[in-house]
Amino acid sequence: MQDLRKELDQGKALGVPDGVLMNGKGPYRYNNTLVPAGIDFETINVFPGRTYRFRVHNVGIFTCLNFRIQSHNLLLAETEGSYTVQQNYTNLDIFVGQSYSFLITMDQNASSDYYIVASARFVNGSKWDKVVGVAILHYSNSKGKASGPLPDPPNDVYDKTYSMNQARSIRFVMYYLKIWNFMNLFELQAMY
Repeated sequence: MQDLRKELDQGKALGVPDGVLMNGKGPYRYNNTLVPAGIDFETINVFPGRTYRFRVHNVGIFTCLNFRIQSHNLLLAETEGSYTVQQNYTNLDIFVGQSYSFLITMDQNASSDYYIVASARFVNGSKWDKVVGVAILHYSNSKGKASGPLPDPPNDVYDKTYSMNQARSIRFVMYYLKIWNFMNLFELQAMY
């Protein structure tokens, strides 16, 4: 650890991460070239017709991640501990230190499993291809494994407009507290 600190203090960059973890597990082997065999990956088991809350955090150091679930909408319900006006997204950029809660309804055909993907955004080139977290969304009545290409991220590698517009679209639900009633309640409790 001290060696890392010394290198960083001297201006050396951290370099490209080895990958993205989901619930502490490595990526599903969606690509035999990029993902080595034998890595334990996350599988989220769900039942058709139910709605689940997914809480997603970017606990990285410097890389924005784009989160998406193949063929599913992400209904944003909360960010940073505050409720939001609910809005659907097909994917969302999650910057370092951010947390979001999504409500996701299992409303797809269960002919196969679905990919859950978090990939690096606003990065340069092929050396970042392996920085992709892939988990599996498994319906209880699924008839096959997830297959085919991963769902595409936004196609604007160096244009931050898409991400900025997403951030601007998030609105918090405001709760108003009547200070007078709160103060009276406090005074009543203090008298007892």
